[in-house]
Amino acid sequence: MTLVWRLILNKYMCSTLAGFKGKFSKEEAKLKKLSKYLKVMRTEKAQLELDNRTLRFKLNAVVAVEADLKARYKVELKVVKEGLNNFEAMIAEKDRQLVEAREKVEKVKAEQTKAEAKAVMSYKEKAPNTPEYLQLANLFLTADGEQLVQTRMGHFIP
Repeated sequence: MTLVWRLILNKYMCSTLAGFKGKFSKEEAKLKKLSKYLKVMRTEKAQLELDNRTLRFKLNAVVAVEADLKARYKVELKVVKEGLNNFEAMIAEKDRQLVEAREKVEKVKAEQTKAEAKAVMSYKEKAPNTPEYLQLANLFLTADGEQLVQTRMGHFIP
């Protein structure tokens, strides 16, 4: 080709491309905006997926901890209930022993009171006005807890 033909062809091609370029420039701008929007949406989607994975991981961790705590709570609650039952049984046993001890003390006090009364009566028969008799009579009074009146003869009567 000659140089003239090349110049004509080049001019024709440039004018044709310029016409096409004018038609598609609006489309290219829309396409660029959409591609930028698509990039933003992809980043937001990736961020949301990451957040979702993180939240699921945290949720699974919380569920695992909750299950572990429930299992521990059940075991500890069972141990505490058993300990409480054992403690209540021990308290009941100690209460029973305390009642038995009180009954024994009451029996011993009653026997002691009877023995002191016999001693006072024997001293009363032997020597009603002796100091030993009066001392035993006072002991009998304090052990028995009753108030006795002393007669003119030195005897004590209820």
